Amino acid sequence: MKLLLPIGSWTVEGQQDYIHPVFIFHFLAQFINAAIQHGEVKAYYTYIVILHGPILLLSMIINQMAHVYMAKRVDAVLSPIVILPSGGDTVHTTKTLRDEVMVASMGPIVHIAQALVWLLLYAIFSGGEFDETLT
Repeated sequence: MKLLLPIGSWTVEGQQDYIHPVFIFHFLAQFINAAIQHGEVKAYYTYIVILHGPILLLSMIINQMAHVYMAKRVDAVLSPIVILPSGGDTVHTTKTLRDEVMVASMGPIVHIAQALVWLLLYAIFSGGEFDETLT
């Protein structure tokens, strides 16, 4: 746990949650790749910074909070959450298979809702033009 960066206790009271340093390296790698591939397109830098920075992190946190919400509702025991580039990681112990399915299904359910919100925001900021590219 020494390499993990603490991000507060937003899931279980008194239990520290973490972000893995690889998440930061992933963000930097995406930014460097954008500079190499699309150096002259400044809008692409902005896109990469926003998408692979706060939007990805916020999406993962919302996803994990949904899992935690359901885990608390079914009285599951939770370990600290670690945010990785590929998603959040935690261990929870449920009493029944039904409880396990309920906790696990909250992630996809929340991602569907998030996708609709992000799509709406994109439509608002792009003026409804979905066929534009950043190249």
